[in-house]
This record gives sequence, structure tokens and C-alpha cells, in this order.
Amino acid sequence: MPPRRATLDSIGAKTIDLEHLKRLEAAECQIGWIPYVLERIDDVWRTHLWSHKDAHPELPSTYYKDRVFSCFFKDSVGVQLLDRIGVDQVMFETDYPHQDGTWPRSQEVARELLAGVDTASVEKILRGNAQRVFGLNLARSGRF
Repeated sequence: MPPRRATLDSIGAKTIDLEHLKRLEAAECQIGWIPYVLERIDDVWRTHLWSHKDAHPELPSTYYKDRVFSCFFKDSVGVQLLDRIGVDQVMFETDYPHQDGTWPRSQEVARELLAGVDTASVEKILRGNAQRVFGLNLARSGRF
């Protein structure tokens, strides 16, 4: 199932216990689509609220923060939309080998994509978020 569809199904379906949804991770799907999907799913929820009495009490987008995490490797539009996506929700990914990936230029691509992003956000995107989401305890290499 495509990550966008899985995200919609997970935070929009009334059959899922969103209060207990711990985490959904979407890899290889980029991030530029996220603001639109969150806007759209909230609109659909508002528009059709009258038709389902058992709807979740809050907008579906409220269940996104701290539950849905997405990766990107070639998405300058997504980087421009980080304020709408949430810097704590995204990670830069590097796949080896992968025909659509950035290797062997992964560090160069990351530098180019994140050139205008503040240092604290870059740290989260390149390493901090992955450490938090996956429970990793990694020493800093200092190579980026």
C-alpha cells in the first residue's frame, strides 16, 4: 500500500483506535505531500462529520504529530514545507544500494537540500529524530 494511502487510512479511519496508535513510519515516500493530505483529511472529516456519530473527537491531523514519521532523500519542496510538516516528524534517508537513492552522493545531497535550514533542525532531520523514533544510542561521527 502506498505510504500516503496508509497514512490516510491510519489517521482517518474511525475503525482504528487513534488514542493508542503509537507510531507509523513511512519510508521512500518523500514529504512534500504531507501538508496537503493533512489539510484534505481534516476537510473530509469536517464535511462528513454529520454522517458518522462515532467519529474521532478531534481533527484527524491532530493524530499525526508524534505518531507519523516520514523519510525523504530528494524533496526540496518538502524541505520548504518543514514548518507545516513538523521538523520532528521527518528524517533524511539513505538507501544503499537503491536505484532511486542518493548514494554515493548522500552527504552532498543532504547538504544541498538542507542548506537554508537552521542547525538544530538539521541535527534532528539527519540524526536526532531517528535516534528518538528508533531508540538508537549512537555516538556522533562529526562527518556532516
